[in-house]
Amino acid sequence: MNLLIYVFLISFVKCFESTCKYLHVSTDIDKSKDDIIKAGVPARQWVLEADTFQLVNNSVQMDYLYVSMDNKIQLTQDMVQLEFDDHYFANSTLNIEHHQNNVFSLKIDYRCKQYGGRLIQYEVIFNIPSCGSAKIYWQKLCGSPLIKRHGLNVDALIKSYNQTVVKDGELVNKAYWDKDFDNFVFTVPANLNYSIFYVYMNLTKNSDEENILNKEETKDFFKEVDQSKSEAETTQEEFQVLEAILKLIPEVHISPPYVDADHTITKPIIRGDLFKGGVVTDEPSTLIVEYNCVENGNTTIELNIPLQYFQDITMVFQKQCVVSAQSSFSTLSFLFYLICFAVAGFMLYTFEVHKMSLSDILRTFQQRQRFNYKATGKDEDIESEFKIGRLVDNQESKYGSI
Repeated sequence: MNLLIYVFLISFVKCFESTCKYLHVSTDIDKSKDDIIKAGVPARQWVLEADTFQLVNNSVQMDYLYVSMDNKIQLTQDMVQLEFDDHYFANSTLNIEHHQNNVFSLKIDYRCKQYGGRLIQYEVIFNIPSCGSAKIYWQKLCGSPLIKRHGLNVDALIKSYNQTVVKDGELVNKAYWDKDFDNFVFTVPANLNYSIFYVYMNLTKNSDEENILNKEETKDFFKEVDQSKSEAETTQEEFQVLEAILKLIPEVHISPPYVDADHTITKPIIRGDLFKGGVVTDEPSTLIVEYNCVENGNTTIELNIPLQYFQDITMVFQKQCVVSAQSSFSTLSFLFYLICFAVAGFMLYTFEVHKMSLSDILRTFQQRQRFNYKATGKDEDIESEFKIGRLVDNQESKYGSI
């Protein structure tokens, strides 16, 4: 017991030792309030366990945080570390500038890609020597996740229907496939148990993209990309160049697709190359929806293809299900025969255990039948049978008492 108390006290003391009480972080350079970290303790909306993270919208390109140290410690770059969970979509940096009255500013340049979108979680870690540490967390919406993926196509092969249903990340005929239309035109017939969708990239440059990529300024932009350039702010023209280039990348990542329906009528599943998600290129990848009808009726099928960084593709259509009576009869017949085989197997097992042959079974049956016949006779007949010893009460045999 004393050992447990000792361990608890040591942990409690270390917890306080790791908190730098001289550290204050605010969004206000005048330090009118320490709304992020006060005396080394982060506010509850800036911790990892927060119910709702602080959210920076996609229009913000840079943020400033202001740090003050009561013990006159000079804050250096190696004491502050910036972490974020998607280095593909953002190339964020953090720089420290020293102001008067021992106040330091942390300049965070998000450097989000402008084609597509992603919600990214950020973390700043403070490690102050001989003082302690602290961590703060927030989220940033980079770009716009509702942008449609240029070049992404989906072809549907449903019996005789073979058409492109998605072009450049957008439904071609919304009246057929859009979930916002209640009067669905497209219905998969009852005699078809699966549909095949081919997903692939088909990139073409439009005139605006050609003009951007052919500019002399664009060539100069690539020549000047070095370490010093990466730390500078990206201009609007450079963003246009980057977007034009990103549009021409011949691949897109998708998460595992999913399909939904009324499971009392059908239980659809997904098969094919992309049933676990993957990378879509110019080579078509298959996405097969197997319907598996279980009851008669019509149901709405919703197929969703989630895209990383871009707007998801959702196709909605109808499926007609007709479950034949023959199928039901076959199921009942199978259960009936299964029960019959089980009974027959049990009987064979019983006969094998007791070593009974067919002749033994017949003899036992005849003896019981003769006994039943004698039981229906007169009392004196039964007594005479006992006297001559034909029937002996409780006669023992290897089959039990008779």
